[in-house]
Amino acid sequence: MNVNALHLERERSAGAFYPEGGGGHRQGKKKARASLCLARAGRVKESVFAVNLCASTRRLLSSQFLQQLIEPRPRITMSLEMSAANDLHRRPNAGPDPDMSPEPLSAEPPTGLTSSPHESTSTSNGETHGETHGETHLKHHPSHRVGPSFPLTSFESTPHNVACFAFCLGAVWSVGFTRLVIYWLHPTERSWSLWFTLDSTHLPAQSLLSACTSPMLALYLSCWAMFHLLEFVVTSMYNPGKLSVSSFLLNNGSPYHVAHAFGILEHILEEAYLPPKWRAFKHLGWIMVAGWVLLMGGQILRSFAMISAAQNFSHVIQIKKRDDHSLVETGIYAWSRHPSYAGFCWWALGTQIMLANPIATLAFTHVLLSFFAARIEAEEKYLVKFFGDDYISYRKRVPTRIIFIS
Repeated sequence: MNVNALHLERERSAGAFYPEGGGGHRQGKKKARASLCLARAGRVKESVFAVNLCASTRRLLSSQFLQQLIEPRPRITMSLEMSAANDLHRRPNAGPDPDMSPEPLSAEPPTGLTSSPHESTSTSNGETHGETHGETHLKHHPSHRVGPSFPLTSFESTPHNVACFAFCLGAVWSVGFTRLVIYWLHPTERSWSLWFTLDSTHLPAQSLLSACTSPMLALYLSCWAMFHLLEFVVTSMYNPGKLSVSSFLLNNGSPYHVAHAFGILEHILEEAYLPPKWRAFKHLGWIMVAGWVLLMGGQILRSFAMISAAQNFSHVIQIKKRDDHSLVETGIYAWSRHPSYAGFCWWALGTQIMLANPIATLAFTHVLLSFFAARIEAEEKYLVKFFGDDYISYRKRVPTRIIFIS
């Protein structure tokens, strides 16, 4: 229907409402004209709106805003450093970390037991020039994945990874501690004194299950889990700026985990299948006590070394010297120039002596001494370069406290 036909139709409608004709018909015509004008104005407004909408859509499609919405963005992981920002701000000596250069040694020893439980001489600000502990300050994930990553599948510094690693270590500690309590309280179990004094004439035949639930193995599991939990806890308390999932020290490389698995396997097999006269040495109380004392001494020494270094404790060898570095020869560094190295050696050897593992004890000793001897030699070349005759004199006076490494 065209405009004229619409106009005539509205005039007829207006006349129908005013049948008297005359004035009524004229009023109907006026109203029809007004309705027609309104309809035309509405169509004009609709046309203008459509034109504006098309123009806006064109501008939006050509802008970078839509491209940013469509393109995948890198997932940002939560840095654990944020939780300690206020603490670092309150510390007068806290400053930016020095520029770190690539490590002179590989993060994993070629034949080593562990790749990163290390430290070195402290400076006036508590800074260490060693400790190849894989620091991971993840702020932007390198990939462009969309969605969360699953826990325990990587060492990304995410809250769910920290929670799951802590839960697993706590579960291992709880299993070992619960077994110790049951062994101590259960009336049918042997007492600790009997365990320590059994000889070949009193040793009963053991099954594989009994060997897997021995109290010494339970104590070992508790000490192992506590070591890694304390690594993270001490770092979070005294060195929060470098806190990450790697602070658990579980990413030492496969040699570290293979070595501990070998020690557990040796203890179980010897306890289950050796004849009584050969198995009696695993129940000598003085051997187990000596191993436990060495283990606890190493744990205390290592944790105290980390506390002494505080926020400047680093596990990466520094090959550049800052202007404000000076050699510290007091405190724990007056007793050992590598206290954290010594602490880890004591702890690792103590675990195998406590389990009375002859093969693993010899293997641990060889691997640990070989690794730390090479590590200290490479590290002290930089320390001599930094401090010259002062460090040479300090090295002559203060031992490492690691057997066979002067």
